[in-house]
Amino acid sequence: MTYRLLAASLAASAIAFGATGAQAGVTEINAGLELMTQYNLITFGDFKAGHDVEGRAFIGGNVTGSSATFYNNPGSFGANPGPSQPGLTVVGDVKGDTKNLNNGAGALIGGSVDNQFNLNGVQTVNVGGTLNQVNLNGSTVNQNVPGLAASLAATEASYYATLNNLSQELSLLAKTVDYTLVGSNEIHFELGAPSGTGPAVYFLDSTDILNGRNITFDIGTYDFVIVNVKGSAPVLPSGTNWNGGDDASTLGANVIWNFYEATTIGFNGQFKGSVLAPNASATFSNSPITGTAVFADFNQGGEVHMANFGGYTFPGVPEPATWAMMILGFGAAGTVIRRRRALAA
Repeated sequence: MTYRLLAASLAASAIAFGATGAQAGVTEINAGLELMTQYNLITFGDFKAGHDVEGRAFIGGNVTGSSATFYNNPGSFGANPGPSQPGLTVVGDVKGDTKNLNNGAGALIGGSVDNQFNLNGVQTVNVGGTLNQVNLNGSTVNQNVPGLAASLAATEASYYATLNNLSQELSLLAKTVDYTLVGSNEIHFELGAPSGTGPAVYFLDSTDILNGRNITFDIGTYDFVIVNVKGSAPVLPSGTNWNGGDDASTLGANVIWNFYEATTIGFNGQFKGSVLAPNASATFSNSPITGTAVFADFNQGGEVHMANFGGYTFPGVPEPATWAMMILGFGAAGTVIRRRRALAA
């Protein structure tokens, strides 16, 4: 290969990988992380409710189940969020026992509301179908809203693509730290001294979660922690104790447990940290989760607590102008090499 061809090849590789591949990956990751900051719960199918969802919720199917309250502790989302970011969005119908919307949550419902709806705090609820029983308490309800169901279905498809991409991209990151198994029932995720900044990446075998009756977590000075969990059907045992210096809200805001292979998940004890499992049917039993939760569908046996995921932005690859300078550099290097060969001859 001539030096001119080598320079051209290097330049082409830089353009192909750097400007498109790497930047696309970073862009997809950051878009997914940003989306997770906006919700406390996201499902792409049905949500069988039975407890509180303290923050904002997006349900891609129907809401069913027993009595439940939404947006009762919105935290950073704030009260009276407005029609563009309501406290509850449901692509399908709302059924089952009474559902409560607190703190002026507002709602977008693609289908109909077939159960009792209590609106606490002045808010607006837009419904693609009809709403049969409602305590308005000064609020506004708009029924048979044209195009709402189709619009929400499109949003659900976009959200799934974004968060499924995020899950797969995070699973491709290189491991940077190791967890420790202590005895027969302890898992330690300790990032204390010496610590670092930026993201820390673990890979956890789902069989080790069965030993997780005692989980110690200390994120140290890291900005963001990713726990990539292998396995298609992980189960967390009952009676789990969470130890370490970080409380539930800190873990919810700064840790993502990425169940990138899971199709089912069973949580039999409390869980701390945001959960990303876009292709998994999840069941919780009698204990809360603290953080942003993303599932294919969700059978709720415990409350979904705030705080939501707090966000992180991965730095991008060089901008196009930088790539142009690199290409010029490759060309200049080739010119110098050719001149040296000519002088030597």
